[in-house]
Amino acid sequence: MSKDTILFLETTIQGERIFGEIARKNQIQRNLNGKKVCSSTFVLNQFQNTFLSSAIDYYNLLVDSENPHTALRRSTKYRERIHKRITQIFATLCDEVENDNDAALERLETWITDGLMIEFYKNIEEPLINKTSCCWVSGEPIKVGNRYEIKVYCRKNNPPNCNIRDFWNVHKGELKCLSTSNILSKSNDRELKKVCEVAAIIKDGNDSPYGKNCHIHLSDALISVESPRESQIYTTNKKHFEPICKVIGRKLYRED
Repeated sequence: MSKDTILFLETTIQGERIFGEIARKNQIQRNLNGKKVCSSTFVLNQFQNTFLSSAIDYYNLLVDSENPHTALRRSTKYRERIHKRITQIFATLCDEVENDNDAALERLETWITDGLMIEFYKNIEEPLINKTSCCWVSGEPIKVGNRYEIKVYCRKNNPPNCNIRDFWNVHKGELKCLSTSNILSKSNDRELKKVCEVAAIIKDGNDSPYGKNCHIHLSDALISVESPRESQIYTTNKKHFEPICKVIGRKLYRED
């Protein structure tokens, strides 16, 4: 592929590019080399509420633990997806600082304060696409005592000042395709069925596009719709993005 190839980085590939196994990270970087790379503010907010938030969760466990392994064992109290991300973060820390508690806290703090944001923007040449003015994650992480906090907020009953309603008004055609798709409605995947269901009620004005309808149920669809038509979406979540892209006429990047 030439320099004219445009890759749109989705949240999962950003996480794997930073926290994946070394061979996998090298593979992803090779795939990015020589191509135009872009992403969006919505993906950034999703990245902050997943990988950055999980780094904060692990840091807050580690300050009260004897060592990184103990903190990892304590992370089982979190939901499966959060625990999985914390395990990825733990493995990357072990590659860098082994089992040194102070060194692990220092490295985590570097990631939390600015390191993960620097990594997120790595390879991205253009300004982030900002079709939604997403403000799901508001502000930078702050330290309160010996712990970190980050403000995450998006609820239907008190919606944020973003453009998600305008976004779906502009993209009524794609929303209609999602709401009437047999590929989605007849899928065995519960999340894909939910995309079809929620798209229908948003299209008909029977529910608000904010809250879980935005950042959970229609998040993959939103990312697919906002990606430039000439780009290819680079994701590890082909299970969901492949059928969605087929429905709305977007392209997935196929790794070598």
